[in-house]
Amino acid sequence: MLPIKTLMKRIRRVVHDVDAITYDDDEILDVINQGVRYIRRVIADNKPEMLAGKTVGGMIKAGERSIDMPYRPLLIVYVRAGSEVASSEEVFSSDKIYHNWNLIYHNKTKIFSKETIVKYRTHRIPEGNISEIYGDMSREGTPEVFYLSGDKTVNFYPAPRLDTYYEIMAVEDMDNLTAADTSPLLNEFDDLLVEFANVRLSIENEYDVSADGQIMSTIHSQIVKLLHIPPTGITVQGYWDAPLDLYGKPFRRMW
Repeated sequence: MLPIKTLMKRIRRVVHDVDAITYDDDEILDVINQGVRYIRRVIADNKPEMLAGKTVGGMIKAGERSIDMPYRPLLIVYVRAGSEVASSEEVFSSDKIYHNWNLIYHNKTKIFSKETIVKYRTHRIPEGNISEIYGDMSREGTPEVFYLSGDKTVNFYPAPRLDTYYEIMAVEDMDNLTAADTSPLLNEFDDLLVEFANVRLSIENEYDVSADGQIMSTIHSQIVKLLHIPPTGITVQGYWDAPLDLYGKPFRRMW
């Protein structure tokens, strides 16, 4: 997560333009934004939860079918909903009254508060498309699918018959970065971002366009490797390391 100004300096060193003769700051900044979007798309295709922000949760009233997200989602990781109460707990909190010298008469300060914490059992709801829904749109029941409309509205079908708790994990859309911002990527991805910028700026400068596909494929595979850690190795006992039977030969299982 390097400052954009630091990335711009690194890119200038790579493309041999430290004195800003060939490329101005706006050109380099545009390429950085292109690279960040490219890397984010690769991450979104493989591990979107890495880009997801805080899970959005709340209650949707019976008969209502849509909610508005607090931000524009690039994609939805999952939507879960349920109306069955798993547990309910009342929690009391109060301030110490000792050494509280405020007058009691006409004093509206609460000396305690009560809160009910309710947890719901939820199930995952698959994403659908409104063009594939042929049933009555006014139908109420247990939500079976969700679909998006507009830039940040999530709709449930059918509309919940009961007050229903929902939680949504989504990837927020990215605004263009400025020179005063910091890269939203990890440092490992920032190195690939510099490589991406080197390729794009070289192409714009008519430099070895034929190598673009190969280099971009290499960058893509490096991103995927960073996202997918290889499984832990397993040691398998060889034939000659197997225990010996009564005749001094390697013991072999028959099942």
